[in-house]
Amino acid sequence: MADIGVFHAGLMAGGGAEAVAANTLQALHDAGHELTVYTADDPNFVALDETFGTDLSTAVTTGSESPIDVKQPASTARLTVDRLTDAARTVTGVTDLPLLRRAVMERRVVRQQDSHDLLVSTDGQLAACGPALEYVHFPYFEPAAMRRYGTRFEESLYPQYHWLCRMLRPDETGAPTGSDSTITVTNSRWTAAVLAETTRKSANVVAPPVGVADFDPPEWGSQADGIVCLGRIHPLKRQHVAIEVVDGLREAGIDTHLHLIGPSGSDEYVDRIERLAAERSYVHLEGRVSRDRLVELIETHRYGVHARRFEHFGIAVAELVAGGTIPFVHDSGGQIEIVEDRDELTYTSPSEAIRKMKRIRSSNEHQQSLQSELVASASHYSRERFRSEITSLVEAAITNARDGTI
Repeated sequence: MADIGVFHAGLMAGGGAEAVAANTLQALHDAGHELTVYTADDPNFVALDETFGTDLSTAVTTGSESPIDVKQPASTARLTVDRLTDAARTVTGVTDLPLLRRAVMERRVVRQQDSHDLLVSTDGQLAACGPALEYVHFPYFEPAAMRRYGTRFEESLYPQYHWLCRMLRPDETGAPTGSDSTITVTNSRWTAAVLAETTRKSANVVAPPVGVADFDPPEWGSQADGIVCLGRIHPLKRQHVAIEVVDGLREAGIDTHLHLIGPSGSDEYVDRIERLAAERSYVHLEGRVSRDRLVELIETHRYGVHARRFEHFGIAVAELVAGGTIPFVHDSGGQIEIVEDRDELTYTSPSEAIRKMKRIRSSNEHQQSLQSELVASASHYSRERFRSEITSLVEAAITNARDGTI
């Protein structure tokens, strides 16, 4: 058993990174380790359990055999962070500020290095000065990666905001981060390649935990001839491309429809998608739905479309696979690994997606075979598999630290 500090600034953000955080905590708690969680949020462990299939709410009770301790910034520190973010918002006009909060919080966490046998970050890069494991979803602090594989640097003052975030992070000069003192883990082979390219770090690939056990995929042909698209409604997710695809299929004489599923990520973009949906009786903007409804919509439709460029992994795509759909994904990022790098399921433009979907539809036998092969691969993304792999890596880090090899 070891004493482990786990860092995740926005524990209640509700995304794929938080799925990694919650399931890492569950895995390490089940392994008997003493855990301290460092977060800027007020954790609702019941909500985390419901969303990510964990049982953390019992682990934080005082009667638990290995209770999880939670440490948050003091009220004065929170006030400082709030003032910094307000100032950054006013000066730069940037409204999405988790990187700044995370940079400030990281400073506090690395000071606790000597209080633990190991520091674990499920929130990305960690400037540790001792034994650590970092799960890097994407190298958000690396300007080269952000410019090459994102759009934020196109915003007028985002480069200055990004510089401020980098300056507020702990100084990595002279720290052993990126050497054998830190084990780096990431979500896909693609992200591992980006890390090697921009940080020279070698990363272990452990796909994020997905609730694949929730799905019972039906036999091919029993589903409605329709398309589902999952993800928060946001310009990065490009739901308008999915609408273009279904428009093109219908123009080709195919009677199909589209369900857009996910919470709002941008009021302005939601307004745009709402207008497009209102003009089309075959586009259904579902918004945020319950888990049961999400599973039902996936299992009862034949196809999926995922339009984000440079998706780091693609939990939505893994869910589409687990539920028995045949998903078509943008030919970039880690999502192509989930469809096993099949050229017939990747596209770079709406017209290419339409052409490939029409071709796939021409053979029912091929679709049955394709569905079967994809469903068989879904177990690779299970929560149980993730917990097992992340526990093994943590145990290796602890052993190496105690042996003096890191």
